[in-house]
Amino acid sequence: MANFKDIIKKLPYSLLFYFLFSFSFLLFLHFDWRVQALRADFDTVARIILGFLSSYLLWASGFLLIARRWPKALFSLSILCIYFLLFAYHLRTGTNFSISLLIDNWQELFYAKSWEVIADSLKPRDWRHLVLIFVSGLILEHFFKLLSRGNIPRFAKDKFAYPLLYLAILVQPFKLYEEISYLWQEGIESLIPDFKYQKLAEKWDTQMYPLKQKQEGIGILQNKKSVILVLVESLNGMFLEKKTKDGQEILPYLNSLYREELSLTPFYGNSIQTTKGHLASLCSTIPLLKGKLYRKTEIQLRCLPEILKEKQYQTFFYQAYARLSFDNTQNFLKQNGMDNIFSMSNLKLSKKEIKEYDWGWGLQDDIFYQKSLEHFLQHRKANYPFFLVLSPISNHMKFRSLPKKYRTLFPAPGKNPYQLYLNSLHATDDFLKKLVKFWRQNLAQESILIITGDHSYPAGEHNNFHNESYAYEENFRTPFVILGMSESEKNKFIPNQAYSQLDIAPSLFDLLGISAEHAFQGHSFFKKTEKKVIPLIQPYDGTYLALIQWPWKLVHQKRTQRTWLYNLETDPLEKMDQSQKETAALQELYLKSGMIWLNEKLAKENRYFPSSGAKR
Repeated sequence: MANFKDIIKKLPYSLLFYFLFSFSFLLFLHFDWRVQALRADFDTVARIILGFLSSYLLWASGFLLIARRWPKALFSLSILCIYFLLFAYHLRTGTNFSISLLIDNWQELFYAKSWEVIADSLKPRDWRHLVLIFVSGLILEHFFKLLSRGNIPRFAKDKFAYPLLYLAILVQPFKLYEEISYLWQEGIESLIPDFKYQKLAEKWDTQMYPLKQKQEGIGILQNKKSVILVLVESLNGMFLEKKTKDGQEILPYLNSLYREELSLTPFYGNSIQTTKGHLASLCSTIPLLKGKLYRKTEIQLRCLPEILKEKQYQTFFYQAYARLSFDNTQNFLKQNGMDNIFSMSNLKLSKKEIKEYDWGWGLQDDIFYQKSLEHFLQHRKANYPFFLVLSPISNHMKFRSLPKKYRTLFPAPGKNPYQLYLNSLHATDDFLKKLVKFWRQNLAQESILIITGDHSYPAGEHNNFHNESYAYEENFRTPFVILGMSESEKNKFIPNQAYSQLDIAPSLFDLLGISAEHAFQGHSFFKKTEKKVIPLIQPYDGTYLALIQWPWKLVHQKRTQRTWLYNLETDPLEKMDQSQKETAALQELYLKSGMIWLNEKLAKENRYFPSSGAKR
């Protein structure tokens, strides 16, 4: 048998390049202050060693199964390029690339805007380095055969032994610190049923339709029967009453509304994407850990627009993005009771208006508010109550499209993600003035106006600028304010310490005096709820489940099985994990995470609410 030195000498040069890449990137990513450092323990060392072993087995499999020179070289070069891209993504976003992100959003890859976001996840120099690696690899192979040279020692006659060992490494329980293997492991994990967690759902799954209930609305609003709900893009509520270092208010207009109108804090978006926020707000349904309910049009929900439509309400939806097919928005809304659905393309904009106001992902917010409300007034039926939803989009990631004239907090932000976001957030706040002014002049006598976010967006609070990473407060906190209620009506509000998008629909039942059966998972702002629990879903970055039972916040990462517990009153920045000290609170909230797993089960089995033909 060849000794160790001979084996090393005969190893493919491309594999040695890869090990050099892998070791360098591991040090740079995990032992640098910019990314969460690894702990020096046995678990970490085992994951690193298994990661390197998996790299070797992947390369060995390719070299044994591919006989010809150039296919072998292109295999090696492809692995190097893929690894570099995954490393660059990890460096720029602070987390591994998630296969779940690709699976959940693959249908959106056919839209040019999606590719802009993907490309924007990396820096231009990353793409230049990728081209350099690819071209250099071709040159080295052409002149020196460095990518196809070398032999893999065979320890068994069967050439499939290496691939089988590689598969065994991927399915073992350790989650590897190696980018390609991590990606494969997550893909395999997505196919395996969550038997452990499904047991948590059992005590909640008490009948065929465990969420079905009858709500009798109080009827708080005395003279108004209509509602306008505005779901502002990427609206981070952590910046309320905050200022820049030079003393400028970041959200001055929302701050003024908070002081004058009925406002709720802390208020949470229940997940991290637009359709998930819309689902929670319109249907009072917990967003899925895997996939999007907007894509599952066969699911029988019982959403607010459908119920209001039965009560003779006119239902309208306007979005500033032009494509209503994106995320299956039009089909889902139509199926669930939204009769009149429009986008920017329906608003009859002039060429001059399109040139000046169509930037980023769609129509500039203030122009969108004016145009959509004017369009609404032309198409509504007089003497009928209405439910109108507005979905603006100016404040969309990566916040680089904001015209210079609106960059008032930081006139020259460059590529600083914090300054880019705050400029966009400040402009979005200012655009709301036109919305409120138009509403007060034309619709305030008959309607209330609700302003909240479709979801939040982190701005570096935990050195993170990506809403697909982590489950901190800034990933979910968003403002919430209701305009148009009298003082006596405001006094009907019952403080409950924390609130979320799930509470919007049942609260509107009480405001409007609606009585009907539904499958809502939230609670009314106008009724006392004991030990209220708010579920928060981060479907990516290893999948985080979070639960708020004020002041406690439990965070569980499914991929690593790690659990944290924070007291948000004494530790609002989530720096002190209390999971080892407060075991009773930890256990109580962990068991209540069964409501999230029940939601997954009901979606899979289509058991939210009976269909119209079934017995209710």
